[in-house]
Amino acid sequence: MAAVAEEDRLKNLFVNLKFLVCLFFFLAYSQAAAKDFPAQVKKPVNEAIEIRQKTQETADNWADEQAKLQAVYEQSELEHARLFSENKALKKKVAARQAAVNELEQKIAGIARISEELLPFLEQVYAHLADLVKTDAPFLADERQCRIASLRRVLDDPLAPAGEKFRKIFEALAVEAEYGTTVEVYPQKIPVDGDATMVSIFRLGRISLFFLTPDGKTSGIFDPASREWKKLAPKYNREIITAMEMAAKRRPVNLLNLPVGRVVAK
Repeated sequence: MAAVAEEDRLKNLFVNLKFLVCLFFFLAYSQAAAKDFPAQVKKPVNEAIEIRQKTQETADNWADEQAKLQAVYEQSELEHARLFSENKALKKKVAARQAAVNELEQKIAGIARISEELLPFLEQVYAHLADLVKTDAPFLADERQCRIASLRRVLDDPLAPAGEKFRKIFEALAVEAEYGTTVEVYPQKIPVDGDATMVSIFRLGRISLFFLTPDGKTSGIFDPASREWKKLAPKYNREIITAMEMAAKRRPVNLLNLPVGRVVAK
């Protein structure tokens, strides 16, 4: 019995010793854990603060970027509105210019049609002028023939515009018409008694041509029927001299007795 009791006592002592050892280690661990607790708490707090700071920085950066993007967007909207307005204005200009081009093309087509119709008419007028110069009284013959030849060259020029041809023709018509309302005196060599003689010609409009020799002793008139120069009676010499002085504005205009429209034999 004593042995059994001793064995129980030893077991209880071992158990108590084991408990004490465990308690010792528990207390030692608790002291170490208590000592490291502030560090263990501070670390996650610092990490949380750091994460919060990074998050805030990211948010601030995004806000700045968003503001920049908003400014770019608003600028783009203004630019779009400006370009839209300019495009609208350009479309109006293009439409107006196209209308002008269409109108110009119509005018060109009309001018081309008028030119086709005008050229035959100009040819008829030219033929009339050429025949007039050929059959008319022989005054300023060289000048008038040169004008007719110049007209022929213009009409035959394929590069000359119809307007230029029209202008030249009617300039010539105006000159020929002006001959009917003017008088002039100019020198010319004509046949007198079969000899070529330099005389003074007095042109009375397109009505009559008179001549007077330099010595003032012989005068005459152009006969359109025979197309010859014929002498006049000496009594007309004074009248023709006076007419020439009037034409040269050396004498006031007055009535004269000239054989206009008929030939008077000497």
